[in-house]
Amino acid sequence: MTNKKILILGLIAIASYIVLYIIVACLKLTKEEYLLTGVGSVFNAFAFIGIAYNLFIQSKRLDTDSNRFDLESNENKESRNTFRLIKILEMFEKFRDNSFTEDDSNCKGINLLKLRDEFQQEYNTKNCKSTIEELDHLQIIFSKVYLGYIKYIERYVELLVNMLNHVDEKMEEETKIFWRNHFKLLISVEELHLLFYYCFKYREHKNILAKYELFEKLDPYKLANPNHKDLLKE
Repeated sequence: MTNKKILILGLIAIASYIVLYIIVACLKLTKEEYLLTGVGSVFNAFAFIGIAYNLFIQSKRLDTDSNRFDLESNENKESRNTFRLIKILEMFEKFRDNSFTEDDSNCKGINLLKLRDEFQQEYNTKNCKSTIEELDHLQIIFSKVYLGYIKYIERYVELLVNMLNHVDEKMEEETKIFWRNHFKLLISVEELHLLFYYCFKYREHKNILAKYELFEKLDPYKLANPNHKDLLKE
């Protein structure tokens, strides 16, 4: 209830008193009866205004408490979302550290740099004459080079995409910007090469990877063909 409404109630009370005055005049009450009835009406009117104002104050307090509760709920929800994201990030980094290596002596790890060189060599074996032929060639090479590691790669991509989708669906815009920059720093050049050619064969993840601009820092001359960066947009 606003001050304007309280003023209206006051005017209503005064109007009621005037109406009462007219009624009293018509009934020809004595002066004492008139004063007694009139004063009682005025007090009743002001008592009504007091009750209405008290209800207004209580309503404002309830609104304040409700807003505070909503704010705390939103903060708790964001904290839960951040906690969930950090847990996925920990799983992602642990899996990546256990799966990728730069040391050939580690037979359990995937040497992405070595596989990138193999991918380049396989690509150079054929001169494609059309875009469709080029896309088919890239898919065949990917399957051939990474076939023995596809389960690890699919798990790696799954964790990464889960993180990106979580940020995209659960986080505020300012928070998204922070995580977008974090992911750009997190992913190595060799991983970007893998993800880039993975998208040629498994295109369902291309949009979310591109949305978070992961391929922006990828040097075209690190690819099998510098023109492939534009080819992925098709």
